[in-house]
Amino acid sequence: MDETRIAFPYSDGEDRISRLQDDLIHHILSFIDTNYAVQTSVLSKRRIDIWKSQPFLKFYTSMFSNIIKFIDFVDMVFIFRGDTDIQLFLVEWVNSPADDDMVTMNVHRWIAHAIKYNAQEIRILKVLCLDGLSISDVESSKRLFSSCPVLETLDMIDCDIQTDNQSRKLIVDSLSLKKFYYSDHCHLGQNNTTDNIIKLCAPNLEDFTLKSLLRQYYSLESSFPLSGLTFDMTISTNKEDENAETYENLPPEEIKVYAKRMMQFLGAAYMVQGMRLSSGFLEVVSQAPDLLDCQHPRLYNLRSLTLEMWSTRGCFMAIACILEICPNIDTMYIESIESNVSSVVSDVWEVGLSSIGKSSRLNSVQIEEVEGCDADLRILSFLFRNAKYLKRVIIYFRSSVGTPDKGKQVEQFKDMLRAVPTASSSIELVFY
Repeated sequence: MDETRIAFPYSDGEDRISRLQDDLIHHILSFIDTNYAVQTSVLSKRRIDIWKSQPFLKFYTSMFSNIIKFIDFVDMVFIFRGDTDIQLFLVEWVNSPADDDMVTMNVHRWIAHAIKYNAQEIRILKVLCLDGLSISDVESSKRLFSSCPVLETLDMIDCDIQTDNQSRKLIVDSLSLKKFYYSDHCHLGQNNTTDNIIKLCAPNLEDFTLKSLLRQYYSLESSFPLSGLTFDMTISTNKEDENAETYENLPPEEIKVYAKRMMQFLGAAYMVQGMRLSSGFLEVVSQAPDLLDCQHPRLYNLRSLTLEMWSTRGCFMAIACILEICPNIDTMYIESIESNVSSVVSDVWEVGLSSIGKSSRLNSVQIEEVEGCDADLRILSFLFRNAKYLKRVIIYFRSSVGTPDKGKQVEQFKDMLRAVPTASSSIELVFY
């Protein structure tokens, strides 16, 4: 049967790619995964076999409905492959714990095949997502991570860790792990004072995110510096339901307990280089006893700080105090969140904090979702008057302030901000 071609005006019915030399076609196919590269074999007789000599092999489990079909496909590619050398062999494998043995066995076998074809570069990106997994003891967690020698990204969501009655200890021991996301909103023990310990034995870990409820006690142990760290702590399981008033109504003794825990987190993160804190974290940190005492933690390695914040006295005080304990921050990102609490910022919120930030190395600030209100002016004024190395401030106004009736308010805000005395000799203001 003759081939049936669809003629396109711009090609005069010709398959111009099929007329190219093999190395040029291989170069084109190198930008797509091997599954698509094999499918191009139906486009013309010229391409029926060319994928068999493709030197760039990229396999993604996300392209297949189940792991068995993925394994069969990779095996098929190696079975029908010619003798051409491999320049790149890449496998991106997202698996469940039940697939661990199968993963290890097949990956090792494929690497052996790739080496046989003189592979110049091998990339095995492994992502493990655990949702609702029960870990009965410390040894189980050790076996889990030891069976994943190439694990780079780990997500643990609502996993039930039961090590003993006194504590729930998770030991993450991995030489290859780079990103770790831990979220727990479901397994709240009957006793809120139960220790939940996360011990990170991962020298190459770059980013760690802890997302949990404030009433659950956690402690963090890490022996190695982190590039990025996120503490996303909330009172309720649904973060969208929270606002500044949620924290205003907490009993004073309760919020002091939370504050001590948050300060312990900061102490455990003393080597981190970049950190992100939620608005709830800031709100309770401002209530930490002896926050300005000589015993508070010092984060000398921290260079970049991202903050979610409400326009409250608590959040503002927390920012000021964090600048004091993190003297080497040079870049700060603030994501302003609308607050439902009226008159939460008073004229005396800076009492006792007037000198904080004088020694800060802060030179760049970016604030998003600015309303142009008095609270926005207060926090920026504080930074202007205290950050003597500040050089650039970028302000993104909330979309609602773009309406005609808000235009005058925005212009007045800009004028007042430009009139604020500054500790820095020159500050560039950029508005969006």
